[in-house]
Amino acid sequence: MTEKEWQNAHEITSTKGRIWKRSEVAKHAVAMLRSLLPDTTPVARRTAVMIVLDDPAFMRGRRGTVPARVVEAAAIEAMLRMRREVKS
Repeated sequence: MTEKEWQNAHEITSTKGRIWKRSEVAKHAVAMLRSLLPDTTPVARRTAVMIVLDDPAFMRGRRGTVPARVVEAAAIEAMLRMRREVKS
């Protein structure tokens, strides 16, 4: 899915009305994930966040949501998925 398709599908909109791109949401979610799991590699964090943002089941309920809430939810979901992977 391209950036434009992702924007049109999910419409993560700021309070000023600007629709965020997936890369913008990912950048902030990766930064938040870095503080949640500082011992992970940058590649692992970025991959985990991108998997979450590309997951239709996760993103379905977030259409039209403010970016800060999506960033927080994506970082937490990525953290939980990474921890489940480690335990498996």
